[in-house]
Amino acid sequence: MEYQHLGEVFLEVFCNPNIWPNPYAAKVLLTVRDDRIRLTAEAELNRLVEDLNQFLESATP
Repeated sequence: MEYQHLGEVFLEVFCNPNIWPNPYAAKVLLTVRDDRIRLTAEAELNRLVEDLNQFLESATP
């Protein structure tokens, strides 16, 4: 699966769960880029989902 967002900041999330032994071991490649900086990181899929859920819960009143 792959997701890309183009705007002021480019965001790409890429994951190929077929290369991991099970869904709980899957990792995601994240890329955030603009005209000044590029950041690429690898994260566990479960951790990314947990962090996004926590962020969304804290961002809504």
